[in-house]
Amino acid sequence: MRKARSDKLTHIAPYIMSSERELVQRLSRHVGDFEGNLARGLIEEALNCESAVQFFRVYFIRPYEITPDRIIWMEKRPLDINDYLVQSEPRTRLKIKATKQMTAQLTNFQIALGTLYLAHATYALLRFALTTDHIIPIIAPGFKEKIRTMPRKQIDAWSVIGR
Repeated sequence: MRKARSDKLTHIAPYIMSSERELVQRLSRHVGDFEGNLARGLIEEALNCESAVQFFRVYFIRPYEITPDRIIWMEKRPLDINDYLVQSEPRTRLKIKATKQMTAQLTNFQIALGTLYLAHATYALLRFALTTDHIIPIIAPGFKEKIRTMPRKQIDAWSVIGR
C-alpha cells in the first residue's frame, strides 16, 4: 500500500446560499485571497470558537470531542440540524480544501451533529461564521458590510436607452 502525502488536502464542496456566496466573494475581494482559502479560514475560526460550540451544542446527538481532555456532551432532546441547514434560496457549491488536522476536527463535529455528509457540517460552520459578528473581523479586518438600498431585480437594458 502506498503512503499518502503528509500535506495532502481534502476537497469539500458544500452547497451554500447565493447570498452567502456573494458575501464570501466580497470578503475575498477585500482580503485579496481566493474564496476557498477565505472560507477555510472562516471555518477554522468557527471550529475554534467557544460560542460556536455553545451554539451547536443543542444540535449534538453524540458527544463532541474537541481535544482528548475536553468533551462537550449532547442535550437530552437535541434539535434537528437539518432545520438549521435547509433553506429555500438557490444554492451553489463552494469548493474548500481542508488540511488533515481540519478534516479530523470537521469529522468529529460531523459525528457529533449526526449528519451524513462532511459538507453539511462544513456548511453549518460556514453559515455560523458568516452570521456571527466576531468571526468576520478576524479574517477580514476593516470589512464593512454595505447595505443594499435598491431591491434586487432584473434590469431591462433596452428601457434605459429608449425606443
